Amino acid sequence: MSFLGIRRPTLLWATKAIHVFIYYAWQPIFFRTQIEVYGTNRIRNFYGNAVFAANHASELDFPIIICRALTIARALRKRLPLISLTREKEFYSDMGFLKALLYGGILFRIFGGYPVTPEKERSTAELRQNTIATHISFLEKGLSVLIFPEGTITHTGNLSPAKPGVVILSEQAHRPIIPMAIEGTFGLSFADFLFGRKKVRVMFGKPIFPMSHMTAHLNFPDKKLLYQTKAQFVMHRIQRMLCALKRIRERERRA
Repeated sequence: MSFLGIRRPTLLWATKAIHVFIYYAWQPIFFRTQIEVYGTNRIRNFYGNAVFAANHASELDFPIIICRALTIARALRKRLPLISLTREKEFYSDMGFLKALLYGGILFRIFGGYPVTPEKERSTAELRQNTIATHISFLEKGLSVLIFPEGTITHTGNLSPAKPGVVILSEQAHRPIIPMAIEGTFGLSFADFLFGRKKVRVMFGKPIFPMSHMTAHLNFPDKKLLYQTKAQFVMHRIQRMLCALKRIRERERRA
């Protein structure tokens, strides 16, 4: 498969080079940031690739995961590049010139973002290629995938219902889900983050292993409902970790 004449293997090598560059070169840039990472003991002995599932409150979530969270969680460094599940370029067209230029195109793919278009919106041949099968193939080849199960950035600070894609990825590729909670990025400006004016906390949860054998005998409508239910279970895990991180913030505020 190619994109604008560039074959996928070339894009993957470019993605890995970019992520390795970010990983090492951006450490001095992020030196003053305040990021605390919890739960690394839960994945210390975990080997292999996985589906990383995190809540989504800011555009800073992805660089925080790549540049700092994976730095602290040393066991995850070898999982670079981290492929992320995004929307198609047209989805970002009304978000301003700069975002429309950067998001969804070739630059996004070089950074590891591969789009998925909801089935009901696949009106053209190009959009019909944007399926979750692409990310399943990445998982089967040993790469890890980052997904925000809510499908969009929250506008209220509260978690939104999960979409079933996170479970579909896990069960069809036979890879575990590692839930992640990111606390402190809602309403966070880049300047406040860069200069450490506000602390961000990340927590890793225990891997959730697929149970596809439990859905094999069900017809598609039942599977879809079951996928949705399991996706909500993932969000419940994330919610519990968010609550734990907020309690930590509150204790520090009172101290």
